[in-house]
Amino acid sequence: GDTVKFTSSVTYTGFAPHGVTWSISGNTSDDTFIDSAGILHIASDEEDGTITVTAKSNFKPSVTATATITVDTD
Repeated sequence: GDTVKFTSSVTYTGFAPHGVTWSISGNTSDDTFIDSAGILHIASDEEDGTITVTAKSNFKPSVTATATITVDTD
């Protein structure tokens, strides 16, 4: 397995919270996950392909950003 650290930058005027909720899709292993700190844990049995990482604003859930990574086990 391996890990990848993602970061987010949310900017609002005023005192709105800047936190995000992380999620992933496209993974083939149940042991591949992203934690609340934005660290993507790629399981040793993850298959080649793409995983989409999404950051959703906790303050305004309609605001999201995505990143796509390629898993290559070769």
